Amino acid sequence: MSSNAYTKMAKWVVEHRWNIVEPTPFATLYTDYKRNQQCNNQLMTMQLGMAKYLKKVEQVEQFDITQKVHLLFLLSQAVNEEFERTLHNEGILELDANRRITFFRTNDGSFERSGEPLTRRGRPRKQEEMIAEDTVDVTEVDTPSEDVNTVEPTINQEIVEPRVNQEIVGPAVNQEIVEPRVNQEIEIVGPAVNREIVEPRVNQEIVGPTMDAMRILENLHSLVFVLRKPCLREFENDLLQELRNQRRRNTRILERDFLQSFETGLRILVNGATNQQDGEGIMRLNDILIPLSLQLLNMGIRHNCPLVKEMIAMTSEEKSIPIRKVKNVLDLLFEAATPAVG
Repeated sequence: MSSNAYTKMAKWVVEHRWNIVEPTPFATLYTDYKRNQQCNNQLMTMQLGMAKYLKKVEQVEQFDITQKVHLLFLLSQAVNEEFERTLHNEGILELDANRRITFFRTNDGSFERSGEPLTRRGRPRKQEEMIAEDTVDVTEVDTPSEDVNTVEPTINQEIVEPRVNQEIVGPAVNQEIVEPRVNQEIEIVGPAVNREIVEPRVNQEIVGPTMDAMRILENLHSLVFVLRKPCLREFENDLLQELRNQRRRNTRILERDFLQSFETGLRILVNGATNQQDGEGIMRLNDILIPLSLQLLNMGIRHNCPLVKEMIAMTSEEKSIPIRKVKNVLDLLFEAATPAVG
């Protein structure tokens, strides 16, 4: 494909998405671009081509320094060494371990971009590190909580001793009886504190290995948009409706649940029953497995995941599948990506 296609999209991003100042999934940008421009290229073709195009961004003459930085930052693309030297001369630059821009400000202060590139599970790296640290901290707190419980009998004994002494004294018995009751109320609060310590641990077990439901829905919508099959029209409409649902904004789903749904879908693709009515909808297996594999990678699943390896290996096999099965797989993924929200 000619580089003009990538230059055209890059110009559109600079002109119409300049106000977006945080990294954005390519699928989201391309969906908007394709809706507004006459472009028939497939999503994966454009995504891979744009990444290759930006690898030599210093050779692109159509954009100035700030526009090139905006493109690299918005699409979370790595900066090559030659362009890095240029940026160090033009301003203050910070890169992450993968050479992606986390901060850049020109020397005159007229342009600035700051933020964390999209990483695994579609979250900024610092957020993932904070979640990991919280998980460790809660685990460490768990053991001392048992020690507190073992100390409580000793505390109770200390409280009982003044009660016995006051009963011997006589006149102040009623006053002192009230004080232990206050102490007993404090003891009742104690277990509540322990429960507060336990609750974050339970939540962390859920939050740690989760994925962003909205990001998965966006990827699924992009995939359906690329397939452009009439039988998926209803499914695409359902996706659009969920993408507009504000309740999904803060929804997280368990990564293992999503992968389990995907593995079930893969079995449907490979081993599901066929019938003659599917004849018109037959398409090659690799036409589905390739984009689905890439979508998994884009959603943060590692390239060495057994599921991804299996899918990539199957793309070279000469198999065909009915489009009906594709819809079944997407339905499973859609269900996994939209858990019930109270």
